[in-house]
Amino acid sequence: MELRKVPKKMIVIGGGVIGLEMGTVWRRLGAEVEVIEYLPRILPGMDNEIADKFMKIMQKQGIKFKLGHSVESAQSSDSKVTLTIKNVISSNIEKVEADVVLVAIGRKPNTSGLGLKELGLEVDKQGFINTNHNFETSIPDIYAIGDVIKGPMLAHKAEEDGVAAVEIINGEAGHVDYNLVPGIIYTSPEVAVIGQTEENLKDQKIEYNKGVFPLSANSRAKAIGHTDGMVKILSDKSTDKILGAHIIGHEAGTVIHELSVAMGFGASSEDVARICHGHPTINEAVKEAAAIDALKEYPAVNAEIEGNEIIYKNYYNIGVAVGTSQGLVVPVIKDADKMTIGETEITIAQFGKKAKEGNLAISDMAGGTFTISNGGVYGSLMSSPILNPPQSGILGMHKIQKRPVAIGNNIEIRPMMYLALSYDHRIIDGREAVSFLVRIKEIIEDPRRLVIGA
Repeated sequence: MELRKVPKKMIVIGGGVIGLEMGTVWRRLGAEVEVIEYLPRILPGMDNEIADKFMKIMQKQGIKFKLGHSVESAQSSDSKVTLTIKNVISSNIEKVEADVVLVAIGRKPNTSGLGLKELGLEVDKQGFINTNHNFETSIPDIYAIGDVIKGPMLAHKAEEDGVAAVEIINGEAGHVDYNLVPGIIYTSPEVAVIGQTEENLKDQKIEYNKGVFPLSANSRAKAIGHTDGMVKILSDKSTDKILGAHIIGHEAGTVIHELSVAMGFGASSEDVARICHGHPTINEAVKEAAAIDALKEYPAVNAEIEGNEIIYKNYYNIGVAVGTSQGLVVPVIKDADKMTIGETEITIAQFGKKAKEGNLAISDMAGGTFTISNGGVYGSLMSSPILNPPQSGILGMHKIQKRPVAIGNNIEIRPMMYLALSYDHRIIDGREAVSFLVRIKEIIEDPRRLVIGA
């Protein structure tokens, strides 16, 4: 930040948080920025999907990346800096030049020169002061907090350490859950994370569900012109408890605190999905991600059998039956979970127009993972839809007709529609099938959660 003018080219050594924060600042000021990182990825330790998505956003902004390269040497002159770098896989050597080089390869605790060794305080190989769970060092009544002890090297973590340490010293209960300390990258867009990554959960063999919602489908993001990004929520497969949350987007560092509070109270993704969110706000994307997560509760309905194996798919290509004069045709909406209801309706209308004009291509009807049939357009009140192998399920929707319904002690006339699910019993059992239909019923009867962001 002491540079007197914007350099024509800056090289950043290190694709971590600080390197990207500073690199994006100078890129926005007009400098050509290139990041050199030893690892085959940026943001080590962060969720892989988030890191990959964020790098693509940075590349779109004009930042260049050389991953898997080590810096072997550097030579500086009055006008430029020349780096010799090596590809860590092929060992190929090349030289790159820049006006300025920023070294951002990590941080370490600033504990040298404090006389800790002379005092007899235990320090590990990295220079961190060893403490117990009460922040007390190896010498009784001497405490340490913040960046000089283990845990995230963040100002807000140090602040919480200080509060907890004082409470403990005062004989009260004090504790900081480092799993619930949000990490924020102050770039544009911002990146904010809390809790577990997908890779952490896989390493721990914890089964989980994942909900992802793109900001390109969020009304507020569209209105303010900041549609780059996504919200990703990871929850326990059996309890639905939120285990991790990851956000890329405008004000992500603010939005993440909704999930910090939720995780602090042990909330489930459904808990977050059922909370009414203001419209239009960026926080709505959190709600959508949680709703998608809940809809993925029954993955068998989206699976198929291939040989002797059951293939579970993490993408949702939904075939939707469209009525024509010659019968039903089933075009496929690709990645339907990434669309808003409004976008889905537009896509269906476009497919309907193509179908009536006889312009549907084979590719429009290929690749479906689940099908929604609609015999109701021809007056069917109830029927069993025919399964489309290799899909494991097909939902049949029928004509809406007014029928008498018992509401309390009264009989009311209300519109009703019968639903039917045909399914492959080798994959889906009766309990899953009924539970899936109940969920569909709940959504149709109360679609408010779906229209947010439309």
